[in-house]
Amino acid sequence: MNLQVAPVFPLIMFAAIIIALMIAGGLLLFVFPAIAVAIYYIFVPFFILYRKMSLIEAMHASRLLVQKNNRRNQRLIGLMVI
Repeated sequence: MNLQVAPVFPLIMFAAIIIALMIAGGLLLFVFPAIAVAIYYIFVPFFILYRKMSLIEAMHASRLLVQKNNRRNQRLIGLMVI
């Protein structure tokens, strides 16, 4: 067994490191932008329910509400989303 694994062990370790980096890259490329989108559109259901807005109007109003006051509360909303 050792004679079969020993020659390819460095290659297996290198492959494991590359796969781990790919997983971390996927986290950066998919999870963090998803959180940013969730921050901008967190108030959409409330606008639809209480203000009887259409989907597009509610999305626009939610984004404007979050961007209001130079995104002062954006970190707090991000914590709520997470």
